[in-house]
Amino acid sequence: MTAAWIADWWPNLAIAALAIAVIAWACRPPHNDYRSRNDRIAAQHITRHEPRPEPAAPGNDDRLLEQCRAICPDLRKEAP
Repeated sequence: MTAAWIADWWPNLAIAALAIAVIAWACRPPHNDYRSRNDRIAAQHITRHEPRPEPAAPGNDDRLLEQCRAICPDLRKEAP
């Protein structure tokens, strides 16, 4: 009975299988190259296991600026 049913319905089954394959292929997520994937994984690893790589408000440490000026006052002169 099953073999006879498959023999009668094989064209419809083949079309259904092809339709399922096409839908599955169309619904897959977009392909990213390995570099963007590796960058994403590295960023997740850093944020999970290490402190934030840059300060929350950069450029607000005047003590460090004064230490740099004390070491080499002629390196950078600001306009008055």
